Amino acid sequence: MDDYALILNAGSSSLKFCVFQRPVKQDWRLASRGQIEGIGTSPRLTVKDADGVKLADEQLDKASVGNGRDAIDALATWLRSTYGGARVLAVGHRVVHGGPYFSGPTVVDRNVLAQLGDLIPLAPLHQPYNLAAIEARYDAFTTRYEPLARSAASLSQASAFVLRFAVVFDYLEAAWQDPELAPSLLPAKWAGTRARRLARELYRRLLPGALAFGDSLHAER
Repeated sequence: MDDYALILNAGSSSLKFCVFQRPVKQDWRLASRGQIEGIGTSPRLTVKDADGVKLADEQLDKASVGNGRDAIDALATWLRSTYGGARVLAVGHRVVHGGPYFSGPTVVDRNVLAQLGDLIPLAPLHQPYNLAAIEARYDAFTTRYEPLARSAASLSQASAFVLRFAVVFDYLEAAWQDPELAPSLLPAKWAGTRARRLARELYRRLLPGALAFGDSLHAER
């Protein structure tokens, strides 16, 4: 299976991206690049491969792509339809301002995001949108698992066991890039807070069934 890496550059009115591919025993190469431009006004998705051949040229619904988060969702839909099942090794994001802290590629963790958040006043038209792309991952987690929270108690023990692992892994994937800024520096309704509460609640509700299923597996051995 080939390896893939996704590079994003989210701005106030556009979302640019590149997909890189590494076939088995070969070097990395550009697979596709494109953008969603006109976010909030006249959004359009255009994509070309490494040779400049057009892969997509689609006018998007203005009502559905009204902001940066919507653009991330629209791009994710195209990526899934084109590279569904691909093994993604990394996701990178261009951040316009590194201040005195960062001048080159940096592995993003919570401390790094906190420092980037402090630099928003230096690039107010770009830096917030860079963080918004990260917040969108929390929204995706909440959208996926909130309906399951209402039916968690009625799930079979086997389903509770599997779902509990999925909740943990998906939440940690989103939380890995949480800046954990002071409340005064976060949006009024920071998606991470809601996602964290949901993850804790699901973990608690699924625990009895998951433990019972684990015990049954042990007893069969």
